[in-house]
Amino acid sequence: MTSIRIIGAVLALCFCYVAFRHLRKGKLSYNYLLWWGICLFFVLIFGIFPGLVDWLGSHLQIGYPPILIIIIAVLLLMIKMLTMDIERTKHEYQLRILTQKVAELEALLQHGQNDTSE
Repeated sequence: MTSIRIIGAVLALCFCYVAFRHLRKGKLSYNYLLWWGICLFFVLIFGIFPGLVDWLGSHLQIGYPPILIIIIAVLLLMIKMLTMDIERTKHEYQLRILTQKVAELEALLQHGQNDTSE
């Protein structure tokens, strides 16, 4: 094994270890397991088999095959950002609904207190 393969494999395995450790400790939700599983898979594959990038790049007729990893990484980051924005929008909507319900309940309580004091 060449040194780049050893370094890639070690880094990939460290990344896997950290991700699964956070998952086991409850710091990472199981909802995100599929997403991180896909990322871990690509890190492992490209870390252990760096020649795969050259092979895939030559078949896709990419002049500089290592740029393929950057393209894939940017694409995955954009997908992750989109899913995070969708999730944040959903939470903002839920927060708005909860805020409205709390305001209605406070108004009802305030109205009930005014009726009993009169």
